[in-house]
Amino acid sequence: MARMYSLTVKNRVGAAVFAVAIVGLGIVFLTVGFALLAGLALVGGVLAVGFAVYNRLRGRGHALPRGFYGAAQSGLDPSLEVRPVEASVIRQLENDEPPEN
Repeated sequence: MARMYSLTVKNRVGAAVFAVAIVGLGIVFLTVGFALLAGLALVGGVLAVGFAVYNRLRGRGHALPRGFYGAAQSGLDPSLEVRPVEASVIRQLENDEPPEN
């Protein structure tokens, strides 16, 4: 069976202080979370720049071969694309004509 807990504060000032403390704690957690995300992004950027500089100094300027994104290197040929033999015919229904099922 589920239990239900409740918090009752008889003093209005105490309730207001408790509510402000809960909201303040949420703001602190949110701020710390955003700071951690920003730190991870910064560390990732620094690592990426470090790897790029290392590859440039070693003489490997490009990690991927040149023309990697081209269709010629991938073996794709647009002329081999499959198309329907005959085009679909779609006609507009008249206002009083029921649609076919």
